[in-house]
Amino acid sequence: MSDVMTPEQRSRAMSHIKGKDTSIEVLLRKALWHKGIRYRKNYKKLPGTPDIAITKYRIVKKVMKRKNP
Repeated sequence: MSDVMTPEQRSRAMSHIKGKDTSIEVLLRKALWHKGIRYRKNYKKLPGTPDIAITKYRIVKKVMKRKNP
């Protein structure tokens, strides 16, 4: 399957995708905070730098950052 965009168009589209603080990620963090669950965001001490790390319970979460067209 070939791409419908030129490499320049694809590059421009991908450059606009945010890497941190996406709307879904912020929503999840607010819900966790209101439930009293404290977390670390973009925790660099773990492999892959997870978006949310709940170190007390040793849980990590990667949030999907892009929408499919």
